[in-house]
This record gives sequence, C-alpha cells and structure tokens, in this order.
Amino acid sequence: MHNTAIGLVMRIGQETDHFHMTDTLAHEMACGKPILAVNLRGIAEFVEDDHNGCLFPVDQGETFCHRLRQLATDKQKAQTLGSAALETSHRLCNIDRAAEDTTAPLMKTIRH
Repeated sequence: MHNTAIGLVMRIGQETDHFHMTDTLAHEMACGKPILAVNLRGIAEFVEDDHNGCLFPVDQGETFCHRLRQLATDKQKAQTLGSAALETSHRLCNIDRAAEDTTAPLMKTIRH
C-alpha cells in the first residue's frame, strides 16, 4: 500500500442526513482528494460513483471496506477520482456561479 489521502464523508443515515452537502465533502473535494462517501441523497447529488468519488450504502460495512481498500491500493484510480473531485469543486463552488445562482431568481422576479 501507499499513502493516499482519502476524503471520507460519513453520516449515520438519519432522515435529515439526506438533505445537505456536508462541509467535509466541500472541503475534501476542494483539496482534490478522492472521495469515499456514504450514499445519501444530498451527498450523491455531488459525488458520482466511480467518476469523482466512491459511494457506499450506509448499512454496508463490507462495501465501505472494499471501496476503502480499492482507493488505498489503486493509486491511479485515486488520482483520477481526486482530479475529478477538484474539477467538480471548481465547477460548483465558484464566485461567478454563486452570483448567478443568487441574482437570477431575483432578476426574474424584478422583471415580472
């Protein structure tokens, strides 16, 4: 094995865990780490399994262990997922997009 920093995003699967992106996820993606995240609706909106991270069901510890081993031992896969996570962060979390997402509904309301 080699040292690979993996961004781990965990929740216990309560109903309220499905409704948000976590600060940890935003931070780990912005750092370009390969993401290993629990498959909850709010998180899965940003993590595409095997594209910019790996998802695992909240109640399947065996799948979690398998995906963790995979990221820890496959340096190329980890680098590819980390690069894709960073690109996703840049695309979703930038000032221009935030300004547009904030002002567009306001401008629509003003125009009508």
